[in-house]
Amino acid sequence: MSLPRFLRRRRLSWKNLTFLAVGACIVYIYSRSDDNDAVVSDDMIKFRRERFERYKNSEGSRVGPGEKGMGVHLTGAEKEKADSLFEKEAFNIIASDKISLERSVKDIRDSGCSALVYPKDLPKASVIVIFHNEAWTPLLRTAHSVVNRSPPEYLHEVILLDDFSDRVGLGQELTDYVAKTWPDGVVSVVRTKERSGLIRARLAGARAATGDVLIFLDSHCEAAPGWIEPILARIKEDRRNVLCPIIDVISDQTLEYSGNGGYQPGGFSWSLHFTWEDIPESSKTGRKYTDPLRSPTMIGGLLAVDRKYFFEIGAYDEGMDVWGGENLEISFRVIKIPMGSTPCDLLKFGWMNTSGCSTCIEETYQERLKCKSFKWYLDNVIPDKFIPDENVQAYGMVFSLSKKGELRREDSCCSSGGGNGDKIALTRCFDDSKQRFTHSRDTGVIKHEASGRCLDIADEQSGGFVHLRDCNGGDSQKWEIEHYLTL
Repeated sequence: MSLPRFLRRRRLSWKNLTFLAVGACIVYIYSRSDDNDAVVSDDMIKFRRERFERYKNSEGSRVGPGEKGMGVHLTGAEKEKADSLFEKEAFNIIASDKISLERSVKDIRDSGCSALVYPKDLPKASVIVIFHNEAWTPLLRTAHSVVNRSPPEYLHEVILLDDFSDRVGLGQELTDYVAKTWPDGVVSVVRTKERSGLIRARLAGARAATGDVLIFLDSHCEAAPGWIEPILARIKEDRRNVLCPIIDVISDQTLEYSGNGGYQPGGFSWSLHFTWEDIPESSKTGRKYTDPLRSPTMIGGLLAVDRKYFFEIGAYDEGMDVWGGENLEISFRVIKIPMGSTPCDLLKFGWMNTSGCSTCIEETYQERLKCKSFKWYLDNVIPDKFIPDENVQAYGMVFSLSKKGELRREDSCCSSGGGNGDKIALTRCFDDSKQRFTHSRDTGVIKHEASGRCLDIADEQSGGFVHLRDCNGGDSQKWEIEHYLTL
């Protein structure tokens, strides 16, 4: 490969040559400058622009396995090998290894997205990809797609944050590949000195980054055409905007890009798991498809935030050890979260099988940021959220008895057609007589209003079904609801 002039000049100095070989992949001590004041020469800008345009112009004519986002279908011995490795890898690694690291994908954006015009002076992004023992091809395909589909004036750097991997190929081989493939240093490898876990690894990446905006990605993503501009434009409008992209799906079996990701706000269950929710009716009125969508919570793996604002609000909680929960915790603190930026910032995501506290986690942040209560969050940010002990007749550990007479858990209600012996089903609450019950505190029976029959667990073992049967006053039809409210 012929090096551009700004890189060829460095051959005059062995010190600079050493920097080229390892500097892009140096193990950082996490105390880098707080300003992205690195000087980028005109030659380097030209080199990056030419690389970006070269890929953009070639993408439509690329041919080979998996190009245009197509799937790879294996047969015979290859399929058997892929199946045998699936449990370890959680995806079809044989199919992935057949696909170019720079494969093309379809541009499935709505025509309205393609027509949008964004400001030229957008902030610059540091894209942080966390990995631990990730397979080679999905990891590098993530990095290539980000570089190839991000205009260089908006991409400050890509940091591959290695959380102490010991998989063959992810040590010196990765270091050498990154230095050779991106000699301008736009991609670097940062390594932790011990296993840190996902959250502390993200924090290490954030501290190593020097761009204006942090974009956290999982290590098996593919950036779509035009993905980064809407994210950066929303943060330019208001640095307090915290965004998640629209996430399409890459098949874990064939690596096909299906383009069937959701455009929904996030929510949460009272077990504090992330959930996808329907767009509220109040948010549908007058909105265009390209309008940003506000969301009470965000999905955890893919996130964009102003770098300085991220640390101002306390960043991630370093006490979190494993995946899950960090997205809700930071959502509750941020409060104002326009999710998805617009449905125009698309990422393809691989193998998707899919407390009374303050909105700030630490008291010091609560005081400094004048945080509001969690009750305020429920009332103002997610007012339609069902609260188990509010506006109900009674509640227990599992179900609440709503004022309408629903035996309700989250957005699901007990339901029955009323037949003798019918199993009670847990279905979406839909305001129907099939979901109406009364509970007698005197006798303990729970009666189905439409049929007059009672809930019964006769002859059922632990984990069995609840049935609807003719009322008989037996012990199998007596129920206690722990807390009754004064109506």
